[in-house]
Amino acid sequence: VIHIAWMYSQQHKLLDWLYNQRKLSPPHGAGSWEPVFHGIYNMLKRRLGRERELAQLMKYFRLGAEALPDAIVVINQDGAILWCNQLAQSLLGLKWPADAGQHLTNLIRTPAFVHYLSKGRFNQPLEIISPVEKDIWLEFRAMPYSQKQLLLVVRDVSQLRKLEKMRKRFVSNVSHELRTPLTVMRGYLEMLDQDEIDPLIWGKARST
Repeated sequence: VIHIAWMYSQQHKLLDWLYNQRKLSPPHGAGSWEPVFHGIYNMLKRRLGRERELAQLMKYFRLGAEALPDAIVVINQDGAILWCNQLAQSLLGLKWPADAGQHLTNLIRTPAFVHYLSKGRFNQPLEIISPVEKDIWLEFRAMPYSQKQLLLVVRDVSQLRKLEKMRKRFVSNVSHELRTPLTVMRGYLEMLDQDEIDPLIWGKARST
């Protein structure tokens, strides 16, 4: 009976330490219970150390993602939002952590984007108008991330589209300006009767 009572007292110390006490250091055990307490203490200490390392890595990851010039959204295979940075909140209108677990297609309902995610072929980027600002064009690039997760990188390409339009307009104007005098010269040359021109002069004109 004394031995059972002693064992019960040691078990009570263990349970009280694990569930009620907030300190990490173990209680004083007697007999064979001393190494049990210290073994559990060492396991908890290693676990806390790994948790601190993981938390530090997550902190570095988030700081790096916040420093990127692109919006970052992490979703799972079902399309639920796992995490997003500040730029994603401003470009896409997301709210973190309020939108955690929400399906991204419920918040960005553009048909082209919904089809892009459902198709699952991400070898080409997708460009759509921002759901927040109609004057902003966004480029979406999706890539597999971790286990059954998807990383969305969103970039503002409005300025690039404007530059592309300016380039096309410039090329079109230059082509038109060059085409007009050439057309006029060709018309004049066709009006000339080759039979009435001295062959020597015609040959020099063709060579020049």
